[in-house]
Amino acid sequence: MILPIAFFISLLFGQLGAVSPAPGIYIYAHDIILGILVISFLLRARNFQFSIFPAKRDPATRDNFQLLAPIVAFIGASILSVIANAYRLEQATILRGFLYIARWGFYSTLVVIIASSKRQTLWLSGLYFTGVGFAVIGIIQFFLYPSLRNLLYLGWDPHYYRVFSTLLDPNFTGIILVLTLFLGIAVKPQLGRPFIAKIISGIVGIAFVLTFSRSSILALLAGLAVWIVAKRKWNIVWIAVILLGIYIVMPKPGGDTLRIFRPESTMARISNWQESVRLIATSPIAGHGFYALERTFAKAKEKHMRHIRIVGYMSLAGLLVHSMFVNSLFYAWVMIWMWMLVGAASRDPSTSSG
Repeated sequence: MILPIAFFISLLFGQLGAVSPAPGIYIYAHDIILGILVISFLLRARNFQFSIFPAKRDPATRDNFQLLAPIVAFIGASILSVIANAYRLEQATILRGFLYIARWGFYSTLVVIIASSKRQTLWLSGLYFTGVGFAVIGIIQFFLYPSLRNLLYLGWDPHYYRVFSTLLDPNFTGIILVLTLFLGIAVKPQLGRPFIAKIISGIVGIAFVLTFSRSSILALLAGLAVWIVAKRKWNIVWIAVILLGIYIVMPKPGGDTLRIFRPESTMARISNWQESVRLIATSPIAGHGFYALERTFAKAKEKHMRHIRIVGYMSLAGLLVHSMFVNSLFYAWVMIWMWMLVGAASRDPSTSSG
């Protein structure tokens, strides 16, 4: 378990563990550890069978790895989309597009690694405590390093008195904390006494509120809506109302920019949506590059949420809502999170890799 632990720790480095070998290209600490994990898995998985179209006589293999076909299809479509638009793109942009595709495929190897592991609960617990780690670091950062204005020259937004943790962005930190709260539902039995789970959830909840992220609030509400409908717990609607009310009335040290109904933010979002519609209309088939098939990817993931189905649906709903405001679907830490959920949901009890 040394490599998985190292992988989770590397995730906590966030943007602080990034190296840029060229402008606009980044290699993260977790990329290196994941590469070692993949090599280690390949060396141990000598008898591991993998097929794009598994035989009908082998239901375990078919169930666990039928996701490979959509993954290959998505990568192929993404490559074709970049090629189709290469005539109007700069070489650096084309290179970044292909590197994004490579990273997406690279992270998808987590599905195979986790699905073939006997330690599903340990992987999920490790992922959960990684989210808790972001929360703890974020709360400390809120009091000791509340402003990013001194990093404005490096291209970071000047966030002020918001939890941004090591990801240096309150919106992306917010969605990670939302996913952590959702995952807590699945790992709660492993936490022992109920009050421990409540304390941990409280810490994550406090950090989440201090992100003051409107998109993350909506993501949380979307996930809660899935939970309410799936479990028929209609009384929980009041929790969503109370959460929204607390956000609206609570004091915001960052000033007017954090108001939930800030006109400037609303108009900017509407403008972004209008631009999205225009781009789709101008190139409905080939798209405009790598990001053309987000919905296809989302549907593939939705189909494979099995053992932790409700957590998967909540995470997917929250993520889709959040991605309407920022490009969180293809954010490195979010991709890793979702691939690990898919891998845990696809685990084959008969496999024997560690």
